[in-house]
Amino acid sequence: THENDNEPFFEAPDMEEFKKGKIFISHAVADSKLVQAFTEHILEIGLGLNAKNDIFNISIEDAGIISGEKFKERIEKELKNSKAVIQIITENYKKSEACLNEMGAAWILDTKVVPFLLEPISYNTVGFIHNTTQLLKIDSKIDIKKFVANYKGELFDLNYNDGKLDR
Repeated sequence: THENDNEPFFEAPDMEEFKKGKIFISHAVADSKLVQAFTEHILEIGLGLNAKNDIFNISIEDAGIISGEKFKERIEKELKNSKAVIQIITENYKKSEACLNEMGAAWILDTKVVPFLLEPISYNTVGFIHNTTQLLKIDSKIDIKKFVANYKGELFDLNYNDGKLDR
């Protein structure tokens, strides 16, 4: 029996705190310049996210893995604790064993996944995991706006600067 009947025996987790992890940017290292531009211009400047606190991205110095750290263990930890995974799917991504492992892990973990494509990867060539997923094109202003409309208040604050995002 519980000593004090006024106290709950089991305390449910605070859902506000439950998925406050970072946004995990899954991408091929060969696409680092593209991913750095997306992170800086869309996520940081446009949506007001902070690379160090809100984003895990191995291509950004303050948002990735530090020297001497165990790579696989850190990737696993960040994937498990992420509130979402943004996949930047390119030809380089599809050729990368590490990227395909991250894609599969996000699927198995049932993490919220937002896939962005860069041609020549298309809806028809994206692969098994995303063959029924709504995909976005990273180089489409309309698709970036869809991303913002779908995830404002969930992945980033509602008070982002629309003018900065348009630029």
